[in-house]
Parts: sequence; structure tokens; C-alpha cells
Amino acid sequence: MLGVYSIIDAVSILIHFIINHNVLIKKSPEDETTKSYRRFLYGVGMYMVVDCLCALFIMLNWVGPLLVLLPTVYMMMFGTVVLWNEYSVNYLKGSEKVKKAFGYFAVFFILVAVALLISNIFSNTIFRISKENGYETGSIRSVAFFLQTIIFFLSTVRAVGRSIITKGAERIRHLAIVWFGSTIMLSCILQMVFPLFPMYSIGYTVGCCILHTNQNNSLEGKNIIITEDNNLNAQILEEMLEDEGAICVRAKNGQECVEMLEDSEAGSYDIILMDIQMPVMDGYEATKRIRKLRDTHKSDIPIVIISANAYDNQIEEAVGLGANDYIPKPYNAEKLLEVVGRYI
Repeated sequence: MLGVYSIIDAVSILIHFIINHNVLIKKSPEDETTKSYRRFLYGVGMYMVVDCLCALFIMLNWVGPLLVLLPTVYMMMFGTVVLWNEYSVNYLKGSEKVKKAFGYFAVFFILVAVALLISNIFSNTIFRISKENGYETGSIRSVAFFLQTIIFFLSTVRAVGRSIITKGAERIRHLAIVWFGSTIMLSCILQMVFPLFPMYSIGYTVGCCILHTNQNNSLEGKNIIITEDNNLNAQILEEMLEDEGAICVRAKNGQECVEMLEDSEAGSYDIILMDIQMPVMDGYEATKRIRKLRDTHKSDIPIVIISANAYDNQIEEAVGLGANDYIPKPYNAEKLLEVVGRYI
């Protein structure tokens, strides 16, 4: 059974880092929500790694390393819950009172978790390990999982509430948090019933797949260059995109856009929205120069043309120069988010 446990854990680790690698390795400027999401994903990954090692050492009956690893895996398990609490509070937003309440509950949770681990040293209340009997669960191990379930339940309830008052892509992302929370709550219950099967890791893997699928439709933390000479048009675009969590910077003409991209680190920006008719340098020339940049991370950036007076031949010319798509003016929020979301 423990061999199966280790294999499933190893597969879960592989899936986790494959589906989330774009978030885990990204180094561009981000808001606090995206940073907390990355911390949570790293926490889950580290928990899975240590849990897999524990299963291997239990199978080999290596008691010495387990005396360190088992408390570590439980502490990491508790830590991922706190990291999830931090991310969900940042993502779902809300009043300062709500944020403080969730923060206080997270502190209470950690204090109780530490107390449980300390009590285990003296009375084996959560787990015990020995050469003769191997790994055995303690009498109040279920308390630790029950407390975790409460935190996931509270964030799930908040997400349900937010999904009721929102719509479109934002509602889908809130429902993703609902499904994630429900999946982890179920895995906590199953882990209590089947202690020698990695239900917790399976739950996190399935849950993170749900988040990945839906958060990918989100512009949360995405860095966008808006290349537009008209102040009003630029402001409208910024408001639409920033309402979805994007981080926007503006270039007033094609030359500014090219220079901005050249002076930035690779991967700093996710997409460019490019007007065609601009002073100094138009969208055609700017697109052509970007596609000729030596750094492929920069030259391959998605470019979406935005213009009110573009005819079919102009669109074809822009695409021929390397643009990926086209959005007409006046802007339709649904169309804008659909096209931008297609490339990032």
C-alpha cells in the first residue's frame, strides 16, 4: 500500500509542477494576489515532496529520518492551509474587517497546530512511529484535519457569495475557488478515513488543476502594454483590463512601445495591444520591429491590433507583419477579454 502511496505522490508532484510551471517560474512584476498564489503553489509542491519521502521511509522502516520528516510534513500541511487562506483573502477581496478576521483565524489555526505537534512529542496524539509497529495514527489526528476543513469551508462560502454577485469570467474564477475548496474538504475527510492512502495529495492535484484551468482565463497579474495615442481610448482599455486584475502600462506611440519592450527583462510583459494609426511610429512599423528583436522571448510576445478604421486589407497587412489578432473600436468588454485571454 505504501508503495502505491509513493507512486501516486510522485505522479501528483509531476502533474503539479507541469501544470503550474508558468506561475512558479515567472519573475515579472506582479500584484500581491499573484505572489500569494505562487507561495501557495510552492507550499503545496513542497508538502507533496516531503509526504512522498515520508511514505518511502515508512515503507523502508527508517525510523530515524521519520522522527524529523513526519512533524515536518504535518507542519507543511498546516502551512499550505494558511497560504491558501492568504491567497483566497487577497483574491476575493472584501472589507478590512473580513481580512483581519480571516487573518486572526489563521493565527489561531497555526497556534493549535503547533500545540498538537508539541503534544505529540509527549503522548503520540497525532502519530507514532516505531521499528516494531511502523507508522500509526494518533487519537486526535482527526482534529488537525477538522480545523483545516473549517478554513477551506469558510473560503468556499465566501467564494459562493462572490460568485452570486459577479458575472462572466470573474464569476467563473470564483466558482473555481468553490470547486477547489469542496475538493480539498472532501480529501480531508477521506484522508481521515484512509490514512495510508494519499487522498490529500490527490485532492490538491485535482483542485490545482481546477484552479489552473479557470485561473488561466483570468488576467490577474498579467502585464499588458497598451499602445494608444488617444488618452480616452487608453483610459477605457486600462479600466476594462484592470477590473480583471491586469497590470497595464501605456505607450503613446509605436516607438515608445518598442523601447519599453527592449528595455525590459524578458517575460516582463504578457501581451501588447497595438493601435495602427499613431504619430512618430505607427502600429505596422512597431509590430515589424518587435518581431525582429533578437531576444525571442520579446519578439514572440502576442500582439493584438486595436483600431476603429481598419479595413480587411489593413488587418491582413498587420497579421502579415506578425500581429496575432484584431479587436475593433469601440471596445466590447466581452470581446476584449476573450481575445486577450486567448493569448495569455
